[in-house]
Amino acid sequence: MAWDTNTKPNTGIMRPWDYSKNRYVHRQVKLTIGAGTDPSTGAVYGTGTTGGGVSIPCPGRLVAVQYGVPHATDHYGVVANGLTNGALAIKADTVAGVDIYAESDISAELIVPTPVGTTAIAEDAAATAATDGFSGGFPVRAGVRCEITGATDAEIVQIDMWFRLCTYVKGDLVSQSGADGSGVVTRTVRLGNAGVLAAWALDYTSMPSTTDVIVRADSTNGPILVRNHSTGSNTDQAPTLLGGVGLDEAGNASAATDGTECGNGFKSGLYIDVAQADAFTSADEKIVYELWIDD
Repeated sequence: MAWDTNTKPNTGIMRPWDYSKNRYVHRQVKLTIGAGTDPSTGAVYGTGTTGGGVSIPCPGRLVAVQYGVPHATDHYGVVANGLTNGALAIKADTVAGVDIYAESDISAELIVPTPVGTTAIAEDAAATAATDGFSGGFPVRAGVRCEITGATDAEIVQIDMWFRLCTYVKGDLVSQSGADGSGVVTRTVRLGNAGVLAAWALDYTSMPSTTDVIVRADSTNGPILVRNHSTGSNTDQAPTLLGGVGLDEAGNASAATDGTECGNGFKSGLYIDVAQADAFTSADEKIVYELWIDD
């Protein structure tokens, strides 16, 4: 995913219950093809196109999608009733955001709320198979934009979306000591309750490829929940789901390439450890981290 600095909340901890009494929220857009104005640019939508956005009260994950023709008697429902063509793109946060869900032919309407997800990474940064459905959703900071192209003018499309609101943590990791390539820093994220680390993002500024970032459960002795790479990395991590190999009721392990949702549990908080980084100088060496947490 691309970075969008306009939608990054300020540094700190956001708790979902400060913004909503519910962990899940529903949002809906109803769009007429070939009509309307882009609120971000003022441009009038042309033939076969339209778009609209929704916001959520705090960062979360888009976990389910439904779309089709609006139901005649129930404004919450959709029906498979005549969308002829067109492509749908749902973008993270803004009209300039990266596509997080795409459907090349909306005539195959989703009339049942359908789980969505994407490739995730395990604790050693290994990716799940791209063809495996990972039900953890798509991490977003402020909401989503829906864009439709190549559709038939005057047709109406209703898009329903379900989001799980998350505890969100954002901060800077800056090494104040150590030679370049050996700088270290630690951070403790005290939440005071148990939870599951569901997604993260990393943004590097002037850091070497040796930089090691490790997130552990609870303390320096806790199990590793995720790390950026086994040998270090300075490649930005866009908002990315986290998971791992799961077990069934008989203790049989799922395939390493299969997505399993969010089992990265902690008891009271998280511990972040950075090693082999560059120390802070006038070049502004730092790492901005973001965490999406279910608690």
